[in-house]
This record gives sequence, structure tokens and C-alpha cells, in this order.
Amino acid sequence: MEEVERVKPRTMGRFVASQVALFGASAQHGLPQLEAAARSGGSVEMESFFSRLSLDIIGKAVFNYDFDSLTHDDPVIKEDLLCGQYLVPAGSNLFISVYNLQRSPQLWDEPDAFKPERFGPLDGPSPSEANTDFRYLPFGGGRRKCVGDQFAIMECTVALAVLLRRYDFKPDPSKPPVGVTTGATIHTSAGLHMLVNNRDMSGVPPPLPRSAGAPADSLTTGCPHAAEAAAVAAGPSAACPMGGA
Repeated sequence: MEEVERVKPRTMGRFVASQVALFGASAQHGLPQLEAAARSGGSVEMESFFSRLSLDIIGKAVFNYDFDSLTHDDPVIKEDLLCGQYLVPAGSNLFISVYNLQRSPQLWDEPDAFKPERFGPLDGPSPSEANTDFRYLPFGGGRRKCVGDQFAIMECTVALAVLLRRYDFKPDPSKPPVGVTTGATIHTSAGLHMLVNNRDMSGVPPPLPRSAGAPADSLTTGCPHAAEAAAVAAGPSAACPMGGA
């Protein structure tokens, strides 16, 4: 423990220094905008400024990606625009209904049917705006696309793999039907109530280690939550490293 206490201040110092450098560099990137306002006597909408600053910091710190939001204005319709038969006046706010876009019969065959193969081979790339010609926008697109898209895809893929290996799910008929509503996101209006049943695991082989040369316990070393999950996935006969059985 003495060695840990000696290293901790030095480690924290390096972390704080890196964060100060990142925050400072990001803030300095917005100085030309403020300097222009100071010289002209104009005003700056500072709530938007700090929102863009936060987006730039998150992009660099988490994803090593430069959104450069502070020097790029949001897209604004500056003159009347004719979209097909619809006239969009200058200065209008234009919103895309992702729900309608992704369920349009003009873009998709049987849009309300569950057909994952419509996106190509199941072991192929995850569908995105790039490989569907912007017909599918689960995380938006362009400069303001959700910065956590790959994190979310990996999260749900791994979670479903763990759960579906052990359980079968089916809708609970005693609960209200699953409806859909929209707000900041698209979500169920009455929840998603499922009946859970154990799957027959007798003929299912245990999961393989990440690499052929890696020890079987290398995936869970140092993480009690992962170790517990691995023990549960191995079956009820496995001992739980958290102290249970």
C-alpha cells in the first residue's frame, strides 16, 4: 500500500495536467469568435458557446475526434428552399422525423416487419446512415452525429449475447401492448414487459476465451462484476467469486 500511495499523487498530477491542457486548448479554439465580437461590439450566445465547447472536449477526450464545433455554425436555411413540392422559407427550423423515415414504404419493403436481413448479412457491418444512404439514422448523421454510437452498439450486442444465451423472452400478454412514443428519443409508451424462461443449457458449450493463448480467467481478472457474470453464465454449479454459490 505504501507504494500505491507514493504513485497516486504523481499519477493524479499527470491526469490533472492532461485535462487542463485539453480544456485550455479547446477553450482557446473559441477565442477568435469572442475576439470578433469584442472588436465589433456584437454579442455572443454563450450558452451555445459552452455547449459546443463541451462537445469538442468530449469528442477529443473520449473518441479522439475533433468536432470543431466552436468554429462551425449550425446549418441554417439562409434562403427559400424548394424540397420536392414543399417550400421551406429562409430561417425555418427543419427537423427530420427519424421514426417516419425508417418506416417509410417508399424506402423499405415491409417497413414494420422484423427483417434484420434487410441490412445485409447478419455477420456484416452494423447498419448506419453511411451504408443505407441515410435511410436509417439510429444515431443521426453528419457533424452532429451521436458521439457514443459505437459504444452503444457494442453495449447492446454484448448484453444481448449474455442474456439470450441463458434465457428465452416473450411478451407478457397480461400487460399493455408495446406502444411507441417520441420525445428526445423514440421509446415505448407503456414499457416492454417480457416473460423470462431459462433455456436448456445442457448442449451449449461454454464461451471460448478471447484468444487461444489467453488463460480462461484472464477476461475477468480484476473485475468482480465480470467474474460474477462469467460464473453465472457457466451454470449453477459454478462457484461465485463474490462469495455466493
